[in-house]
Amino acid sequence: KCLFLSGLTEQQLDYMHDHSLPEKYSIGFTNMVERTTPGSKDLSSKEIREGGRQLLDKLQKYKPLIAAFNGKGIYEIFCKEIFGVKAKSLEFGLQPYKIPETKTVCFLMPSSSPRCAQFPRAQDKVHFYIKLKELRDRMKGLAVGREVVEMQYSFDLQLAKEDAKRMGIKEEQVDPEYESCSGLHDEARQNI
Repeated sequence: KCLFLSGLTEQQLDYMHDHSLPEKYSIGFTNMVERTTPGSKDLSSKEIREGGRQLLDKLQKYKPLIAAFNGKGIYEIFCKEIFGVKAKSLEFGLQPYKIPETKTVCFLMPSSSPRCAQFPRAQDKVHFYIKLKELRDRMKGLAVGREVVEMQYSFDLQLAKEDAKRMGIKEEQVDPEYESCSGLHDEARQNI
């Protein structure tokens, strides 16, 4: 949904379109770890570190303009494993590191999971996709739309819940063990 709302795709797509994204939009998806789990909290830091090395190989092979990371926790481990640095106070957006032996820049996004308490809805996350599109367009030398203005973003979860209730939108269930947008459970982060 956010790919469409941001203008990265001209139509709303679903998982059935994953295979056409690389050719049609120059967008590809991959996993840090091949094993399917209910969430990143079910992965060990060892699995994520090993997956980071495999991801590095893929990024060096395909050399995309941008590697977008879905969640702070995954990116923290990737930084330590690949760049040899412990990421401090990560901010979403363009990161200071490039993928070794490429010109690929890193862009950090909040977790796309609806369980992400800080940004639970698509409209809360679309700003980051717009910024990703702007970065891509700048890197390709395309004119960046002026309709999007940089602004300070704050989010009032209580107000959002009241709005949703007033509009008759059913509240999504939140996993109580998944309280951050890092995409990684605190236990696994401590094992880094």
